[in-house]
Amino acid sequence: MLLTRRCPVCDAKHGEVLKRIPLNISTEIRKKISYPYHYDLTCCEECGMLFAETDLTSEDIDNYYINCNMYDSVSDIKKDVYNESNEIYFGALDPYITKESSIIDVGCGNGSFLRYLKDKGYERLFGVDPAESSVRKLEKYGIKGIVGSIYDKVPDWLRGKFDVVISTGVLEHLLLPAAGLKNLVCLLKKTGAIYVSVPNAEGFKDYLREVPNYFNQEHINYFTSGSLDLLCARSGLERCSSDADCYHVVCSSSPEVVISAVYRPAQDMKEMVKYDKSGIESVKIYFNKIEKKQLQQKEAIKKLLKESATLVVWGTGGFAASLLCDMPELAEKVSCFVDNDCNKQKETFFGKRVISPDCLKNYPTAAIFICVMLNGDSVVKQIKSMDLPNKVFLVTDNC
Repeated sequence: MLLTRRCPVCDAKHGEVLKRIPLNISTEIRKKISYPYHYDLTCCEECGMLFAETDLTSEDIDNYYINCNMYDSVSDIKKDVYNESNEIYFGALDPYITKESSIIDVGCGNGSFLRYLKDKGYERLFGVDPAESSVRKLEKYGIKGIVGSIYDKVPDWLRGKFDVVISTGVLEHLLLPAAGLKNLVCLLKKTGAIYVSVPNAEGFKDYLREVPNYFNQEHINYFTSGSLDLLCARSGLERCSSDADCYHVVCSSSPEVVISAVYRPAQDMKEMVKYDKSGIESVKIYFNKIEKKQLQQKEAIKKLLKESATLVVWGTGGFAASLLCDMPELAEKVSCFVDNDCNKQKETFFGKRVISPDCLKNYPTAAIFICVMLNGDSVVKQIKSMDLPNKVFLVTDNC
């Protein structure tokens, strides 16, 4: 079929729709921005790249991140995940950097990796992020940064100034990753290197994270090692990391696979489009598995609803939003939501207030329904440490 959005890797015009993905976003976010209620998961007929077929513009997506920034703070429970990821990033970069290296992180979010590098003695650090709150937080740690998009024209004072350009968890979010990557190359010295980390769709079948973890309003590109190599080749980049680093398991508590690769400019790069079906096969297996488990999950939830007069949901992310949209009977019974993120506390989620964990003492008879995609076991331990009388139900135990 003819596509609205061209393939983000090879620019082909035709693709095949594999599945319609609902975008279950809270009512509060929809008041801030205009966003579609679904997209079609599509594979390119030329190269096999998987991506979201959408008519969103880059301005629409930038507006979402500016108004709905969730990356400028990290709860204590998530810190272990960030620390583990930072160690993997550093392990990949270590052979290519020295303490004198000039390093820029584009799409730096809360600056976790830049702060990790600073703690290790690296000083020539710089960050770029579209959210002003993220850049201000970076500056509090003594790291310079500017508010900007990866699509912005690279100013002369930054062009060709960096030994290393970092892009972690960014390219999967971009409507036009090729355009963004070319700007990253403009920041690079001729002898420099670009470090890229993105989720690897080849691993979806092996680690059954919830659907909103892999497919959501933010992740619109689903790379394999082959498709990432092809994208980089279009910008004159050649991978120098091993094949093993293209299938790297991270987050031991809730594992998933990422590509963790370093690329360098190469002379006379030949851009050869090869069809890669590994991502398509992985995604088909994933949905076959996860849909069966979702049925079990919903049956367990229905049983809980019958047994519980009142309910408190722990979690205000994509997984919670997905369940609330799919199961109106669940939404009706929720008294409030709980979240460790102080930025979310005292706000509302689907019209109900979000409280801190300390406030759970005010709901002694409510069942606590843990609805998080990461670190569910850590939340259970946190609740137990509070010595609460409530019944606790971890949704992911049933998926």
